Amino acid sequence: MELFFSEVWLIYEYQRGLMPLFVPVGHWFLFDAGRRISAYLPVQKAMISLLPFIPLVAYGVWTGGDTSGVILLLLVLVFTKWGPQPALYATMAWAALLMELWGTYLANWTWASEVPWTGLTAWNPPLLVGAFYCLGDLLVNLSVERFEGKHLLEVSE
Repeated sequence: MELFFSEVWLIYEYQRGLMPLFVPVGHWFLFDAGRRISAYLPVQKAMISLLPFIPLVAYGVWTGGDTSGVILLLLVLVFTKWGPQPALYATMAWAALLMELWGTYLANWTWASEVPWTGLTAWNPPLLVGAFYCLGDLLVNLSVERFEGKHLLEVSE
């Protein structure tokens, strides 16, 4: 996913043009931290924890600065409501935002203000970039289900 997003879709660009070697392991560390932190978020509070994103997404759409936020918010809400790990998805929405704010502040990467192929706009970083972690988790779970014969709910327990 990382190579597709950065080298094919071009939704962000790294400081020196190519993905640094720390990025894949950094994603793993962030996701593992999110997995551990999500154990402290009761599942029934996962959706509530996402409420602060709603007015921020509305502001991004209203100003035109981040119209992609609506799609990313919908994805995070769908994953959190119907996905196998609601607390993880809500946690990753916040953890990914913090990591992205820090990484863009350090100028390690820059997100495109115009999302290629879509006609949408995005902040640098997009507010709900955590949607990509939710998608990644779903793809991993589907792969495990496909190749090991385990069902999504069995994997999350």
